[in-house]
Amino acid sequence: MNFIPVDPENPMHVRFLYSLYVYRPIEARISSTPDLTMANHQAYVRAHPYRYWWLIQAPTPLDLPPLLGSIYIGNDNSIGIAVHPLARGRGHGTKAVQYLLDHYDPLPAISGVRRGEWIANVAPGNERARLFFARLGFEFIQVTYARTGRGGTS
Repeated sequence: MNFIPVDPENPMHVRFLYSLYVYRPIEARISSTPDLTMANHQAYVRAHPYRYWWLIQAPTPLDLPPLLGSIYIGNDNSIGIAVHPLARGRGHGTKAVQYLLDHYDPLPAISGVRRGEWIANVAPGNERARLFFARLGFEFIQVTYARTGRGGTS
């Protein structure tokens, strides 16, 4: 498997990343934008919000799509991965994350900014991802709640 750096100016990269978002089940999304448009997505990719961001290329294209998914390392030491539905369940995600864990170090801790260890942000309804990261040695550390708007509750 190969890692190809995401090129925000490459339309194929942008479309593939958008397709990963579209194929992701609602319960697996952690995005704060429930109905992400292609235009919003293009702006997000151009902002290149991660320390490292790659597309995962298939080792052999015989029975797989040429691109398997994407993986990133965030400035907060987060690791995120999205695997194309046709490539799921074949160990590609495990190999990709294990490669990062073996070849990269988390940034040092900064109080109130980031932990000095790897983290994975997983949507509460994404049981598959929770089990995936647990198998890779990640441990459950928190539940986070969000609320928009002002005022009290009735």
